[in-house]
Amino acid sequence: MKKFTLITLSLTIATMAFASSCKKYDTGRAYILATRLAEDMHDTAKLHNTAYDIEAWLDSIEESPADAIIAREILLQESAKDRSDSANLIMQTILYDALALGKKISKECCDQLMDSLADVRAITDRINIIRGTYVARGETSELWQFDKAFQNYVDSLPVEEQMRIYSCATTKLKLSIAIRNEAMGNPVKANEAIEALKHIYDEKEFSEFMQYYSTK
Repeated sequence: MKKFTLITLSLTIATMAFASSCKKYDTGRAYILATRLAEDMHDTAKLHNTAYDIEAWLDSIEESPADAIIAREILLQESAKDRSDSANLIMQTILYDALALGKKISKECCDQLMDSLADVRAITDRINIIRGTYVARGETSELWQFDKAFQNYVDSLPVEEQMRIYSCATTKLKLSIAIRNEAMGNPVKANEAIEALKHIYDEKEFSEFMQYYSTK
């Protein structure tokens, strides 16, 4: 199956404006498959079969690009009706290229972590749903690509933003160990991270962090 990149999907609205609507049976099939996915997502075997059916059906209508684009849009919209957002995340895993999805999800998670009211557990759960889908489907290469793209996006951010994200996402102990390991290969970058944390943590928090960091 040819997975859509985010750039391709971003053209959906423009394409739909000029395209004829999906054939009735195509539209109906999209609703049925999205419903099946929501029902089957907690059963690994059923999830695998439903994902295969979605990909096979989309492949069968690839010769009609407008219909294929609209079908994907319906699949995404219908799967988003699940209140937990789980079905939509699984659907994105099926439809999106793994590298594109990794960057997209990483940006969303980082933006949320920059918000002081972010629910770290909920963010972690979203990531695990996607990673779990790759594992359930035996897509180890896609999982690696997703993880790489996710980390690459975080690494592309300024050090101050990275540290703000990590300070929200993990404990001071784990962060101190990570930065200490970083210092072995790149002491300059480690010092920049510590300097950034000095302005993120309050005095007591930073002192606690440095105690961990100084412990051998």
